[in-house]
Amino acid sequence: MRSKLRFWVVSLLVMTGGAFLATASEPEHKVISPAEFLQRMKDHPGKLIDVRKPAEFASGHLKGAENINYYDADFATRIEAMPKQGVVYYLYCRSGNRSGKTLAMMKEAGFQLVYDMKGGMIRWTAENLPQEK
Repeated sequence: MRSKLRFWVVSLLVMTGGAFLATASEPEHKVISPAEFLQRMKDHPGKLIDVRKPAEFASGHLKGAENINYYDADFATRIEAMPKQGVVYYLYCRSGNRSGKTLAMMKEAGFQLVYDMKGGMIRWTAENLPQEK
C-alpha cells in the first residue's frame, strides 16, 4: 500500500513539474495593464521599447526605454533583427495602437515573450506612474 502511494505521489509530481516546464517555455504575447506592466518589468527585466516618435519620447518616457520610431522606414528591420528568444520585450506608445501593431508583428515573426501596455502613455500618466524626460 505504501509503495503504491509513493508511486502515485512521485507520478503526480513528475506530471505536474513537466506541465509547469512546458508552460514556462510557451510563447506569450499579451496586452497588460500599466500596473502589471510595471510589476512584470521589476520581476522579469527585459528590453523596454517605446515606439512613439522622437518628439513624443522627449516629452516623457519610461526609465530605461529605447525609442524605436514606428514610422521610421527601417522600423520592421530593426525589430526583426532583435533576438526572438531569451529576452522579454515590453512595448508601449501613446495610446496602445502602434505598440499593439508591433506586438502582432513580433508574434508573427516568432518572438517568444512580448508584452504591450494597455492604454499606452495616456493611461500610464492617468495612473500617476513614474516617467522621465
